[in-house]
Amino acid sequence: MRTRASNMAGFTLLPVILAMSLIAAIAFLLNRDSGMNAAMVASQGDADRARYVAEAGLQAVNAIAQGKNCTGYTDLPADALLPPIAFGAGSFTATANPKAGTPVTLTATGTSSGVSASLIRANVVVLQTTPATLTLQPGTPGMDTDMSSASPNNNYGANPNISVNFGQGVALVQFDLSSIPAGSVIQSAQMSLYHTVGGNDTVSAYRVTKPWNEGTGAAGSGATWNKYNGVTAWTAAGGDYDPPPGVSIALPAINTWATWDLTSLTAAWAAGTQQNYGIALAASGGGNNSFASSDNGTAANRPRLVVTFLPPCGWVPAATGVTLQASQDTWISETNMGSNYGSSISFTVTNANKRGRGLVKFNVSSIPPGTLLQSATLRLFTGSFFPKQTSILTVNRVTNNSMNNWTELGATWRRSDGTSGWSAAWGGSYDLPAAASAALSSSFTSGWVEWDVKALAQEWVDGAPNYGAFVLIDTSSAVVFNSREFTVNQPQLVITY
Repeated sequence: MRTRASNMAGFTLLPVILAMSLIAAIAFLLNRDSGMNAAMVASQGDADRARYVAEAGLQAVNAIAQGKNCTGYTDLPADALLPPIAFGAGSFTATANPKAGTPVTLTATGTSSGVSASLIRANVVVLQTTPATLTLQPGTPGMDTDMSSASPNNNYGANPNISVNFGQGVALVQFDLSSIPAGSVIQSAQMSLYHTVGGNDTVSAYRVTKPWNEGTGAAGSGATWNKYNGVTAWTAAGGDYDPPPGVSIALPAINTWATWDLTSLTAAWAAGTQQNYGIALAASGGGNNSFASSDNGTAANRPRLVVTFLPPCGWVPAATGVTLQASQDTWISETNMGSNYGSSISFTVTNANKRGRGLVKFNVSSIPPGTLLQSATLRLFTGSFFPKQTSILTVNRVTNNSMNNWTELGATWRRSDGTSGWSAAWGGSYDLPAAASAALSSSFTSGWVEWDVKALAQEWVDGAPNYGAFVLIDTSSAVVFNSREFTVNQPQLVITY
């Protein structure tokens, strides 16, 4: 049988609106208590009401702290010389300490009809007010597989795709949420799978209720239709997961992204009120549908979960670094306008009477779309700079025009791909002003030249056409850079995010 999801429980820090709602509810209880059984012992009723007022004080001072973006928390009242805060027929004072960072200790004293009650809440997590977004797209270490009733003992954990088939095939996907800091409030969580085969069928995502192994494809290594780890049977063949309704969508066209809203489920996983065993994907009709798996050869198409959340004060995302090698590079020469140098081990940049311009391109598809870059540095190595004079080298984006979609073995001074002309003029088409610049002094001999190309790389990651960049110089000096065909110190794009 399918198990039914239990209700989420547990204390969650309340944002300002919810805190105010709770305070209103407390006020209602106070009013209600004032008219309750007259036989109630008066002192007990006053003590209860004092605790209600103190709870309102805790919520009020917490709401203030949550809205301060981690510093400058104020007490209620803000000045100890001021009278307590009136609340219904009573009043309260409340403090938060320390006055910045997290966690904090909240203290409140409520008074009603001369009776006081104090409450303390320690280790309260205060959140940043600016949301953070993490894109979880683990690639090969990710957890996903599918299970087929037609081959109930086969594991498909190493396949490049996962499949869903009505009544015959269920897919399993799990994301590691350990990079989301404890205490965060999840605002959004969107799971996207790249649809490779199928039609406009309805596929639902359900919470899996038992741990499972992805497997390697070998017998007994991981989840199958009959067994969750290759050895032990599921409670029900085809997997243990919540019954309908799940999160259902109609699949989009193939070669596009299908997205499920997993906000509520991810919030429960992050809060620890539900175990994270991932989700099961099952179809309610139609035929076979396939999606790129974490083992897919196209890294950009692998499963991803984009999570937006309010993190605790002081949290900063861990930087992920990647060094990309050039996918294409060459140079074009005004001296030899029809010559191509795409297979050369170097490329030359000069602004002499007969100019030379470098071209370089990097494939950034391994970085998940929507990722916010922290830095991006273009690095080119040169062992030849002559004549030595102070020079400025610039990186200029190749102008966004399909005519400029140059090829490594086709680009010349006159042609972008050996056939089509550049969109603007001979010598290539590039944007002004430059995207980045670097200075070479007259004493420079050899080494890496670096440019800060964060803004340009961010545009490429965000989906802008990527035709690469020109490398130009403002003097008659000739700088010879290693190309990607050289044995060492090839062009690099170093990105952190």
